[in-house]
Amino acid sequence: MKKLSLRCISVFCALLLCLTALGVLAPVVSAATVYLRGTFNGWEAPADYAMAYENGRYILTVHLDQGTYEYKAASQDWSTFQAPVDGNESLTLDYDCDVTFIAYTDSNIIQAFPQSSLETDVRKVVLRSQWMEHSDLVLIEKNGTVAYQSAASSYPDAAYWNILSDGSGAYYLQNDATKNYAAKSGSAVVCLSSADGGSTSWQVDTTMGAARFVNTDDISAVINIESLGGAAKASSVPLYYTSSQWGFVYSSYDYQLTPDKVIDTGYNAYANSPTSITSYMTGSRKTWTQSKNLSAYPAFSAPNSPLAAAVYNLSLEEA
Repeated sequence: MKKLSLRCISVFCALLLCLTALGVLAPVVSAATVYLRGTFNGWEAPADYAMAYENGRYILTVHLDQGTYEYKAASQDWSTFQAPVDGNESLTLDYDCDVTFIAYTDSNIIQAFPQSSLETDVRKVVLRSQWMEHSDLVLIEKNGTVAYQSAASSYPDAAYWNILSDGSGAYYLQNDATKNYAAKSGSAVVCLSSADGGSTSWQVDTTMGAARFVNTDDISAVINIESLGGAAKASSVPLYYTSSQWGFVYSSYDYQLTPDKVIDTGYNAYANSPTSITSYMTGSRKTWTQSKNLSAYPAFSAPNSPLAAAVYNLSLEEA
């Protein structure tokens, strides 16, 4: 009887180990309550700064005004969890915006992602997946739907897209070859011959540094390939899922130059004044403002071309 009992226990333990390894049984992980702390809230831990826990990450989005901040994620007792472990991180915002903070439990790193969105039309680009394991995949139109296929460096005509303003701050996603529009239909993404209101209208969120297409009729619906089922889906996925993030591969680099700005495909720069330039590229907006006294240097004035004056003054400052 004793030998039988030991044998049963051994078999039972082995079974548990196998089930755990296969993911049938998973250990229960209890996440500590972690707060976003910083100079914006006096390093305190108010309830509205508690971070949500998901998939090994603590996440919170807050609105911050223009300025420079220090921050970190930390538990109530400051010892159960901190990210970073030593010191603080810093963030400078050139404009008021929502900022998403993500702290990672496996590395004790915290990152800040200021909200940003596409600011101009983009024409004839390939949309390449930012999912590391599937970065060879690009969106295509196929049989009346938005699908995807592997493409290393050469792309079929069906892989080129135009991202065109709908006049409301959102965009249409139009296939360059067929001129059809990507539209949400349930959880599917189909292609229609004409723009059809909100189903074909997409907010282009570039907060994570790549484009996410969020349907204006249903903001929980994001174009993604999470299921890897052969076709793109319009469904809910977390902000940080790279299966919903798309990088632009440009087919050309045409640009327009005016007295106060230069507009390239997805890369723009604007002269705010003869001493300040704001540049924009997908997922990033930065302002460069003269901070030094340049009165000892030759002056350059161009009343009809503030961009030329700003480039001269800011370049001189860096010289």
